[in-house]
Amino acid sequence: MPGKFQFQKFSEIALSDSFFDSLKEDYPEFPQWFQRKADDGSTALVFSDDEGLGAFIYLKHEVEEIKLVELTLPAIPRKKIGTLKLADRYQGQVLCLSQEEWDEMLDLAGRDRNETAPDLPEYIMDKDIPHVRVALRKATSKGLGDEFWKDVADSIDKKE
Repeated sequence: MPGKFQFQKFSEIALSDSFFDSLKEDYPEFPQWFQRKADDGSTALVFSDDEGLGAFIYLKHEVEEIKLVELTLPAIPRKKIGTLKLADRYQGQVLCLSQEEWDEMLDLAGRDRNETAPDLPEYIMDKDIPHVRVALRKATSKGLGDEFWKDVADSIDKKE
């Protein structure tokens, strides 16, 4: 179970921790941004457990309008999540997300990067289950759509 969230200065957080590796890989400017935040005394919400960092949340302070479909919220001081990183071991637990909500968040992360959702490549490329790739290629070549994959998902659910 996660530890207690606490505000901690960037300057007290070890950027060298492997927890930050994916952010440094995905955003080459991340170390410079992190250093600027450390230099200006910024803080982040973090928690650690016996395995190390479990979560890092940087809250931005902004004053801007928020445009919604039917209205615009006025420009007032707000806090907005600027950076959010969770250790893999916590997936949706920290945010109290359902599995469906967590999966949607992973799908959005993949789409944002124009990549496969980050939880899928290892499974898809596992050398011990080549039929995953065979099935995906066959479905692609036959132009099978969402109805087909819904049937596959329903079939999988019946096996549980």
